[in-house]
Amino acid sequence: MNKMKDIRSSEELRATMKEYKADGFVPVEKFECAVRSLKRMEKKFEQSAKLLDQETERADAMTLAANRLKADLENQKHCFGRNQTRKKHMDPFARANLVEIGTFVGVTFKYHKFLDPSWSRYLPQVPHSFYSRIVPNLDFPEDVSKEYYWTREMVPIINSKMCDKRSDATKHVQKGYLGECAIVVFGPTALSV
Repeated sequence: MNKMKDIRSSEELRATMKEYKADGFVPVEKFECAVRSLKRMEKKFEQSAKLLDQETERADAMTLAANRLKADLENQKHCFGRNQTRKKHMDPFARANLVEIGTFVGVTFKYHKFLDPSWSRYLPQVPHSFYSRIVPNLDFPEDVSKEYYWTREMVPIINSKMCDKRSDATKHVQKGYLGECAIVVFGPTALSV
């Protein structure tokens, strides 16, 4: 409402100034009134400019904070612990990829019990890398970069599957050997001299 009043008063001011200019003189009262309204408009303009500057500074600070957080996320060390992956935290793409990852890890585990440390790297240009071998079987969301999704979603799931396979193999070996062993326990004996 205030803005409309200012617009009307500025338009009215222009109209009256044109009328007086056409006549060739401006009465002092009208001139002083025009100067006062111009000063009011100038003050409101300065206030608006100050608010705009404050909002710009705030937006710049938020942009810097967002860029810092983004850099922290990209440079963060990724931990691939076996207990980090839970189905309730997975997105639909990761859940759909579980079966494919399970079969691929099962086939890979037959020949490679321990993977090279570089297996988790995002290497699309290397034809025989772990990434290049498993990617044709996986689905990726379109709104996320493949590198980010590989590093954040797929690698922890694959690591968890490999840990499960190793654990199953260890249990199977222990079961076979412990079934053949006989454990003899001797009771306490008293020695007298």
